[in-house]
Amino acid sequence: MTINDPIVSDNDELVYNISPKHILGYFNQKTSEFYRNRNWDPFFNNCQFRSPVKKTQKPGIK
Repeated sequence: MTINDPIVSDNDELVYNISPKHILGYFNQKTSEFYRNRNWDPFFNNCQFRSPVKKTQKPGIK
């Protein structure tokens, strides 16, 4: 479901980028408003085969 390969964050966690076509909209908690995403596609299928990403270690960490 990601648009790019995941990257390792500063906390050594994998970070994924989801496609905007998967997100229906956004909710603003302060104003209680819902903003519809115009890029949302209910029929979008991103089933590309990708091999699992190995977690790489940062330099200097053993």
